[in-house]
Amino acid sequence: MEDALELFKKAIEQQKISGYSIPADEVKSVSALGCLMNQYFGYTGETIFIAMLHGLEDANFHSFIGPLIETWNELSGDNLEHNKALNLRKIKN
Repeated sequence: MEDALELFKKAIEQQKISGYSIPADEVKSVSALGCLMNQYFGYTGETIFIAMLHGLEDANFHSFIGPLIETWNELSGDNLEHNKALNLRKIKN
């Protein structure tokens, strides 16, 4: 049985093939991932942003999270709180 990472890699490769009008080998994986995230999270910027925060936290970029949340709040007019932003139970998907 394939693990989640292998399935994830296959999903990115499939997106590169079916999601663009250029050859798949010209599509950057990060671009395909961005499109998949957008589709998965229903084109909701805040949820995509929170997913990015979780990725940064998992990669030990903890010091980036606070300033990014402050910038998000400034640009969006929201009041996203650090603890709530990293609470997975808040996210429906």
